[in-house]
Amino acid sequence: QSKAQHYDLIVAWESKTGIPLALLRRISGQTRTPFVILTFTPGEVEHSVFPLIRYALGAVDHVTVLTRTEIDDYHRMFRLSKSKMSLCLLGTYDLFPTGPPVPQNDSNSLYVHASGRSARDYGTLVQAAHRLSANVVIHGRGFNFQGLELPPNVSVGELVPLDDYYRLVRNAAVEIVPLQDISAPVGSSQVVFTMMMGKAIVATRTASTVDYIEHGVTGLLVAPGDAEEMRAAIQYLLDHPVEAEAMGRAARQRFEERHTFEQFAHNT
Repeated sequence: QSKAQHYDLIVAWESKTGIPLALLRRISGQTRTPFVILTFTPGEVEHSVFPLIRYALGAVDHVTVLTRTEIDDYHRMFRLSKSKMSLCLLGTYDLFPTGPPVPQNDSNSLYVHASGRSARDYGTLVQAAHRLSANVVIHGRGFNFQGLELPPNVSVGELVPLDDYYRLVRNAAVEIVPLQDISAPVGSSQVVFTMMMGKAIVATRTASTVDYIEHGVTGLLVAPGDAEEMRAAIQYLLDHPVEAEAMGRAARQRFEERHTFEQFAHNT
């Protein structure tokens, strides 16, 4: 269709769409119209595929990325010029523009919550759950929980419908984002949603979280794979609910400043 009609700009969302389209452009030689890939995230790809991605990127004018680390990574991996990459922090629609809903909890149902499937490190969270003074509720996929021995205060299940997810985050004492230490951006959407909900976060310190969470202000960052540090961080917020609430308010303010869909669109 591009042969018959002129376009001022072509935009693709993520690499699963962007790379195939870029490859077609490169092969066909139809590269006159500027082409941008938003949230360029090739993920953990085999080295044998790097030359093909490099070739396809020759037909791309610009990409946006979700984390600062990716700019150096993609320059090294795919020889993509840093001038062709821009950081654009993830945004989301504000479901509660007047502020997050008030938790509906009681002292007998205190729990912390984690959710998601990609590159989640639930093994470390399960280890951290030992001796915690709260229950731990985790929702993911079956493969996330294979081989885990769950203590009595941990319950796991499949990913839940959105309404249930909203309720779980709203009523949790703390939201946990345990991640594997990989360079690919993962967990950002859960972090941004938790900030929107005005909740304190305990997350693994990775390239995916350091651009989103300010340690000690909007949440706590812990070393990858360190169950003791994760347990201490969670228990600290459980023991200091006033400070946890303050972190949640700061997270909500940071969301309004940086992560609303309007701000995301402006940055893009």
